[in-house]
Amino acid sequence: MKILLTGGAGFIGSHLAKKLVERDDDVVVIDNFDNFYDPQEKRRNLRDLSSFPNFFLEEGNIEDVNFLNEIFKKYKFDKIVHLAAKAGVRSSVLDPQSYFQTNVTGTINLLEIAKNYHVKNVIFGSSSTAYGESSKVPFSEKEQNLFPTSPYGVSKLTAEKVCFTYHRLYGLNFSILRFFSVYGPGQRPDLAVRKFIDKIIDGKKIEIFGRGEFQRDFTYIDDIVDGILRVVDKNFKFEIFNLGNFKPLSVLHLIELIEKLTNKKAIKVFKKVNLADVKTTYANIQKAKKVLGYKPKVEFRDGLQSQISWQKSLRDEKKFMPSEKIKKILVTGGAGFVGSHLVEKLVGLGYEVRVLDNFSSGKKENLELVLNKIKLIEGDITDQKITEESMNGVDAVFHLAASVSVPESVKDPNSASSVNVLGVVNLLQSALRFNTKKFIFSSSCAVYGHLEKQKVIESDLTTPLSVYGVSKLAAEEFCLLYQRLYKVPVVILRFFNIFGPRQPLKSNYAAVIPNFSRQMLENKSPIIYGDGNQTRDFIYIEDVVNALLLSLISKNSEGKIFNIGSGNSTSIKTIEKKMRKILDFKDRPLYQPERVFDIKNSCANVNLAKRVLNFEPSTPIDEGLEKTIKYFRTKKV
Repeated sequence: MKILLTGGAGFIGSHLAKKLVERDDDVVVIDNFDNFYDPQEKRRNLRDLSSFPNFFLEEGNIEDVNFLNEIFKKYKFDKIVHLAAKAGVRSSVLDPQSYFQTNVTGTINLLEIAKNYHVKNVIFGSSSTAYGESSKVPFSEKEQNLFPTSPYGVSKLTAEKVCFTYHRLYGLNFSILRFFSVYGPGQRPDLAVRKFIDKIIDGKKIEIFGRGEFQRDFTYIDDIVDGILRVVDKNFKFEIFNLGNFKPLSVLHLIELIEKLTNKKAIKVFKKVNLADVKTTYANIQKAKKVLGYKPKVEFRDGLQSQISWQKSLRDEKKFMPSEKIKKILVTGGAGFVGSHLVEKLVGLGYEVRVLDNFSSGKKENLELVLNKIKLIEGDITDQKITEESMNGVDAVFHLAASVSVPESVKDPNSASSVNVLGVVNLLQSALRFNTKKFIFSSSCAVYGHLEKQKVIESDLTTPLSVYGVSKLAAEEFCLLYQRLYKVPVVILRFFNIFGPRQPLKSNYAAVIPNFSRQMLENKSPIIYGDGNQTRDFIYIEDVVNALLLSLISKNSEGKIFNIGSGNSTSIKTIEKKMRKILDFKDRPLYQPERVFDIKNSCANVNLAKRVLNFEPSTPIDEGLEKTIKYFRTKKV
């Protein structure tokens, strides 16, 4: 199914987009990334979706008829989920005109074009504010006499009536969903739950209107998305559904629970009641239960704990924001597996990013979500003129470009040495010339070779077994030389076995996890070289990106080498069994002779990275494999 999702970068929209994409629907998100709250936060909401081939982002406004026309010309939609809106009860009192322009006129624009392009089925995201101060609780969809108390509520109710008009006149089918007090990870910063959590953690005053007796029917985001999906999978002529929790809680109860979960005391300031606020929201969900099978599952305490954890992680991410010292960044190999994930993260954080890539293994499609936000330079790091052009004016460089395959380096040692050694020298020369403030070099655990140790530390003997390993070790020495002689501020990260979405599948030299994925998804027996008892330290891509960012902001990392791994070893046999279980693949592996350049065992001691960088790998191997295989499945191998 091809679905148009308006407002798909917002709180509810981004959660819904993720679920739709994961179940293989084609999803086109349109969003105008307005500044009602930080647009970068909305971009972060979509960051994990950019790697999916069935996800498309179009930036624009539903008030722009020409923009909408172009979208409907470009794509043929089966269904529309219309969530784009100006939201917020109190802010609507200050600017009612813009609320009606977006929520009413914007909706008319969308429906008019949907009618012209014969898209019959529309799901409209409405709000409990449409009920206003209803005398009958719980609120029922049958209630006819609705009097909203805010311009926002009036605009939503008016848009519902517009939907009915288009149903009656033109035969469009509508499902109207009235959402009740949605909360959870990704919630907008203007909403009470998020504001209370932040202010209680920070020891700041929280404003309570009235005495805290007002009640809200708090509904967790996963339950709301489940309700929307149930409607997406059905077609109704015209129906209205409440999506709530059927368990209203007072504001004081909310605050008390936040206090318990954060172990902080709230500083309460009581204010006069705002007339735009209603005393109670309380959803009658019997119709949604009966017709849709909708049943909220998440207890409020559990959902609140998830939101608190998310808000704490968001605070951690803010430490990576651009500083006065470092704003402009070059990523070499930025269209590759690791590079593209890093570039997306940097763009989402607000950095000005350049990418240098020769596309020998990287792909433009890996950068699809950020292509119009970066400067892309196509060229080779062995070309000194190109490296100088790329480095001129940047504050920091992440040097990820490399010839990365161990088997390929054995087959073509000249090429691997040229790229991995000459390339880094060119970049170091440019870093020296342009006074680059941070030079972060991605090395490899291949420099260690075969060591008879349970876990290797950075000071262990380096005896690489491949041309690739030798070339990486030589590049490290050049980095350290430029640090000693010229004070170029280098940081060296020795990566262990990285895996995750976008890892190349098609190459003859693909790493073990994408190789197993491709073979099983093509219904072929996976190939294991040797007896399969050799071990590797597998680390998920998100943890690697986190390590790269930590090396950027660390003040004590310069001139140091850090192991970046999970700190745990897993045998190739075990990986194969885990993947077979996830994919429900029945055939046993085929064993072939071991390769001379393969090391026996590899595992990182990451204590130095923990101590200096505050690096903590957090993705368990099973979770990483689930995410990776889910991605490869969407690629339709």
